Amino acid sequence: HLLEESVRTDNAGRKLMGLVGGCFQDYEADWAGECNKLWWRGLTILHNTDNGSFDPEFVSLQRLCKEYTYNQGSE
Repeated sequence: HLLEESVRTDNAGRKLMGLVGGCFQDYEADWAGECNKLWWRGLTILHNTDNGSFDPEFVSLQRLCKEYTYNQGSE
């Protein structure tokens, strides 16, 4: 549930990228205890994907909630 990325270059000079994208949940798991604080919550959009390479856009769950949660006090 951590957010981690890795980039390696193969013998041909091609960039190979790997990504662990965290988790997408708006609650803390009781069983995980303090590990909840280490988890990144959100989604990742992979742009310009090509042959093992990509341009990641990270969108936190906090940002999504702020952007898309209906606020009853505003119209």
